[in-house]
Amino acid sequence: MDGKIIYTSYGDLHIYNIDTQEEQVLRGLQRVGAPAWRSDGRWIAYGKEQIFGIDTHGGTLYPITQADKRYYYPAWHPTQPLIAYGVQEPGANDAIYVQNIAENQTWQIPLPYESVLQPAWSPDGEWLAFVGVRNGHKHIYRLNAACIGEDNCADQVELLVNDGRFNYSPAWSPDGRYLAYESYRSTEHWAIMLLNLEDRTQIQISPNGVDDHHPSWSADGQFLAVERQNLDGPGAEVFIIDLKGEVIKRISMFGGREPDWVTNKA
Repeated sequence: MDGKIIYTSYGDLHIYNIDTQEEQVLRGLQRVGAPAWRSDGRWIAYGKEQIFGIDTHGGTLYPITQADKRYYYPAWHPTQPLIAYGVQEPGANDAIYVQNIAENQTWQIPLPYESVLQPAWSPDGEWLAFVGVRNGHKHIYRLNAACIGEDNCADQVELLVNDGRFNYSPAWSPDGRYLAYESYRSTEHWAIMLLNLEDRTQIQISPNGVDDHHPSWSADGQFLAVERQNLDGPGAEVFIIDLKGEVIKRISMFGGREPDWVTNKA
């Protein structure tokens, strides 16, 4: 188990290095939220109003989007200079856009849902998972990424998860065989679920009686970083759990949300 976990805490970004057990805090940033590593472990995108990128080798900060709409939940493509993110503007449904940073091109993905949010690229970049909203129910789908930039994306969508009413935060395993996500279940708690994409079986990772959110995989596919809600009071902390839901390590000590994990070997 190696790598770095980034998470938000009270308006700052924290980067925890698992190998050295050292933590770096990035302060004074604007609109902090939903941080996402690029696969090389150098660049971070973040933001819930406007998307920014930051180079961890030197600290260069630049805006990826403008401030004319509400932009949120960025997701880097694993190999290409593409970044997907959600967009919300007055009088319109939430949508997913994909931006080519190198060529300054942006495409909206036309999809027939009330809203679409939380894009997540597969490890090979061939699929884009997302949350689609219909009749107030939030389910998880995947899109054949080859359609991006075309008009036929609605024909390239596959439903993956429709159990319950609320499913969020899709996260692909490093080998692309599984999808972790959070789901509000009949236990009246948020649980991390694991979907086998080959046979479509599902198992619950989180133990009963806890609220877990925002799963992010270790490079070896054996662990997840999660945001676990404090059931005894307000706030949440970031933990590493195994695939049985057992806590392996606590990462944050004074509040932590929205973890994202990248390997040091990237």
